[in-house]
Amino acid sequence: MSDERESNVADQPPAKARRSPLVPPNDNFSEDEMVVKSFVDLVQRKIDDKILAAPRGQEGKNLKDAVLYPGFYIGCAVGIAQFALLRKAPVMLMRRIQTNHGAKPNFKESAAVKPFSVLFDGLLSTAMAGTVWILATDKQKLYDTVSNIPLIEDRSDISDNLCSDFIAQYDSIRPEFWKEYRDDGLSAIQQFVANCRKRRAFERRLRRESGMGDNDPVSIPSGGVPRDFVDDEEGEADWADLEEFEEDEGSSESFWTGR
Repeated sequence: MSDERESNVADQPPAKARRSPLVPPNDNFSEDEMVVKSFVDLVQRKIDDKILAAPRGQEGKNLKDAVLYPGFYIGCAVGIAQFALLRKAPVMLMRRIQTNHGAKPNFKESAAVKPFSVLFDGLLSTAMAGTVWILATDKQKLYDTVSNIPLIEDRSDISDNLCSDFIAQYDSIRPEFWKEYRDDGLSAIQQFVANCRKRRAFERRLRRESGMGDNDPVSIPSGGVPRDFVDDEEGEADWADLEEFEEDEGSSESFWTGR
């Protein structure tokens, strides 16, 4: 009996290795979808761990404006209009039928049915309002708003909590990917990472000029991070390294000319 049990165990296929969370069970995600999902997962983990809360201040105002205008208001208008139509149209239709049949047009919704019909009409109208809101949202405006958050003035909770992880994730992806795949979402991720680098470099300059420590919190002054800001700290460091290299060589051969 034990030999038969051992034989059955031996015949079983080996257990599969644990799959990466970026790979779906049916392998139907393309590479660009997996990359987008990896960044979305970063945000979701921050929210789940209660590290990233609802945006406040200038970044909250910018996001609220991008999300609500114009889609939300158009969706509300359509939802209200549909609810009014659903409440009035059936009654008007039944009264028209009564008139055509020579009866007095006095149709009214019964008290027993009215609560259910109101709820049903409300759910349909809410669903329609949400759909129109999504369809009418200016997605390019939303992408631009999100990607430019690192450039805003004062403190930015989103930048403080996401920039380091987004930069690390971006750097872990093969460089050719960003040339092979192009869409609005990926472009927004690229721009967000680029602006994160600008913000971090600008914060370094502010700390250096103010004599602050490397990890001291700093607020971006009014006007935000300049869009054309270029960090010259790395360039200065590279030149210093080259000068030290040439001095340490102690030979007559120049690093640049080879003479």
